[in-house]
Amino acid sequence: MTIGIIYFSILELDDRKFWTKRTLTGRIEVEATPKSGVLKLYKNGTFAATLHNADNSCTFQGKYAIHDNKLELKRLDLSDMTQRVFTTQYFLDKNNKTLNPIDKSYGIVEIRK
Repeated sequence: MTIGIIYFSILELDDRKFWTKRTLTGRIEVEATPKSGVLKLYKNGTFAATLHNADNSCTFQGKYAIHDNKLELKRLDLSDMTQRVFTTQYFLDKNNKTLNPIDKSYGIVEIRK
């Protein structure tokens, strides 16, 4: 019984990685499609990129690094897995609160937190 309560409590958490603090949350909407995405960076050097479609969502995880305002998501298959919603390299623009993709064929991620 106790294990079941703990399990369902964890499932109901807003932030699934309760053992580490979220440092950045970004969102992207892909115009003229039912696709959108949420990117979360965590203090322990990991990220979660969630792809939302009209009927489902999938989250892909990996590690990241930030050097000189350049964010690198260290997962080579990220672009393919997220149907080209996310890429692996962004410039961090703190003034405009955006993540600007180095590859301009990708959209800009708006920083929410």
